[in-house]
Amino acid sequence: MKKQISKLILLMVPIMLLFSCNKDKFSEKDALNSQQTVDLLVTVIDASTSMAPVDGATVVLVSDSTIVTKTTNANGIVVFPSIKIGGEATVSVSKTDFTSVLTTVSTNPDSYRQTQVSAIVNLYSIDPTKMATFQGRLTMQSDLTNRNREPAAGFTVKAKNNNLIYSGITGQLFTAVTDADGKYSISVPVSSSGDNITLYYPDFTTNQTLAIVKPDNSIGVVTRSVLYSSDNSPLGDLYNIPAIPSVYATVAAPPAAAGSGFALSSKANRVLLSSYATATLIDGGAGYNGGVSINNYQLTLSPDPHGVSAKLQVDITGGKITNIDWFIDNGATYSSTPTLNQNGATTPAVISINFQPTYKIYISNRGTGYNTFPLVSVETETYNSGTKVIAVDPDINDWSTVNLGNSAILSNYATIYGGIIRSKANGDTLLAATSYSFASAPVFTVVNPTSKPAILTVNTWSINADSTVYSIDVASGGSGYNPDAPPAVTLTTLAGYGSGAVAKATVDISGAVSGIFITNPGMKYVQNVNDYKKSGNTGYARDFPDHPNTNYSGIKPGDIIVQDVYYGTGYQILNQNTGK
Repeated sequence: MKKQISKLILLMVPIMLLFSCNKDKFSEKDALNSQQTVDLLVTVIDASTSMAPVDGATVVLVSDSTIVTKTTNANGIVVFPSIKIGGEATVSVSKTDFTSVLTTVSTNPDSYRQTQVSAIVNLYSIDPTKMATFQGRLTMQSDLTNRNREPAAGFTVKAKNNNLIYSGITGQLFTAVTDADGKYSISVPVSSSGDNITLYYPDFTTNQTLAIVKPDNSIGVVTRSVLYSSDNSPLGDLYNIPAIPSVYATVAAPPAAAGSGFALSSKANRVLLSSYATATLIDGGAGYNGGVSINNYQLTLSPDPHGVSAKLQVDITGGKITNIDWFIDNGATYSSTPTLNQNGATTPAVISINFQPTYKIYISNRGTGYNTFPLVSVETETYNSGTKVIAVDPDINDWSTVNLGNSAILSNYATIYGGIIRSKANGDTLLAATSYSFASAPVFTVVNPTSKPAILTVNTWSINADSTVYSIDVASGGSGYNPDAPPAVTLTTLAGYGSGAVAKATVDISGAVSGIFITNPGMKYVQNVNDYKKSGNTGYARDFPDHPNTNYSGIKPGDIIVQDVYYGTGYQILNQNTGK
């Protein structure tokens, strides 16, 4: 009996142990959960001096809504005991003459046997001997009229240490403002192992001085707003730098225009119908030739002043005019439209005769007191496919005459003599080569003349290689000047380049300035005021920036990097000619 009980006990022991182990098994996770806290060790080192410890650094720990502040010992270490495990704790580290750090550290141990976790925080010394230096000079072309680059003063250059990832954006940036000479120098904390640095050069807007042709066509030195960018991005309109010689010329305005009484008239010439007329059949009528069909039937027209009549040849079918052939002149000439004699027709045909005799243009009143031609406009009528067309030429003397077939008809064929206007080739009245074909007499309107000032131009090639003035051109002679008292010529110098030149004007018989003569060529003039490169060239495209290097790698304490930046001529914000 005892043996059986013993066997039963031996059998049940393993079963009880099995159930007991399954119920009371204690995992490593359970051990970590039961541990609750861990000691946190923070080591602060100087990244700029081969990881030397930083003593006296202030370390602030924020964990589980608790803030604890400690100071590192001689080994750069602080210990925060009994920190609740799990998640991240916020740590900030700071010390005078070092960069500050705000970061997070993990409070999770690797195993339940670990009672302490640790973190290393890098500080960067801002001792000048332990920093890298970036320096250089910013220049631009803000005055194209001189021959030097101008400093870009008062602008901020930035350097970013991309390795200071726990310092925040502000903690990564270091800045300097360019001095009056455009120079900058930035000290950047870096590690002894070498860091990646990015430089940021400013974009800015400032005034630029240059010589231009103004919207009113005058020449002058102006200032305009220009955008300067250190890269080559098209941030504004591109533009060429104009070539402006360093002298421009003007003449005094003419006296007020005078004169009155001038008039033009016209007279129709007698001409052959076959040369200047067409006939259009509108209705054939009835009863012609007794109702008998016939070709080459002739209708008689009214006689000319000498009693000679032209005829119109037509074709008749069944007493009706069905086709018009042509005019038969018979030697007759007309200055106005003749009429058709349609005797013998029971119903007269309707035929339109479009006759355009030629007209002679003559001066019907020479007027008095003129020193320049008056403004004359003309209105004319012509036929176009049987329809009258009215055209107006507002100025028959503006070199764009259409109606009368000649440009500048007055100045070409007439002249002013003693205040009256006379024909050049045909006595005092008839204008030469002025016979035109119109449907009716042209109508002239005369307006009292107005004086116009002459316009002079000086080109880049007007300046000699020896810096003297070679020539001045007459762009427009104007009107109303006195040939016996030419206007004074004023020479104005730009930007101080040149002096001493003198010029005189001549006036032709029509009252226009006809030429400019240099009596003293002067000295020290330049072909282009805007020759900012001082190369003697007459014009330039805009000068682009020089693409400065902005990314540097492996920068270590004590490195000195020199980077100058040239901004060029900038980007035009307003149109250089219109100001818009």
